[in-house]
Amino acid sequence: RVIRVGLYAPLTQSGTVVVNDVLASCYMAYESSDSMKLVADYKLPYQYTCHLFFAPLRMYCKVASTCDSQTYSMNGLSHWTDLPLNISLWLHRQSTIIKTLLIAIYLAIYVPLGVLESILDSSFLCLIILFTGVLLFSIKLLHRNKIRQRHDQG
Repeated sequence: RVIRVGLYAPLTQSGTVVVNDVLASCYMAYESSDSMKLVADYKLPYQYTCHLFFAPLRMYCKVASTCDSQTYSMNGLSHWTDLPLNISLWLHRQSTIIKTLLIAIYLAIYVPLGVLESILDSSFLCLIILFTGVLLFSIKLLHRNKIRQRHDQG
């Protein structure tokens, strides 16, 4: 638990933070809505987009354990967000078609990373590993029993 006074936008594992007992996003939007408008009526939520963007960083931090201390710019933003902030500002100045094309490329890269992070971060992975271990052990026992039966018959 960290307590700070002032304006901060920390980068957390969940992408959320509790402020004055209110759950809030750690990410910001540049429009008055909570999602980015793409081609036609398709919208992409900022929370999801930003959280996906930081999936590689979160995975790196879990492995390297070097991301515990964050530093902040004068405007209260984590220094980890400088590049994404500039990319986002540039993207908002692009036409809807260019924006949609670049977002499609982004999603093709980052959705698999987000899925991988979710699998590695959940107890579901532990269940898969446990189930695989039990299955392999059972197969080995069955194979051993068949060899014994053949040996006993021959």
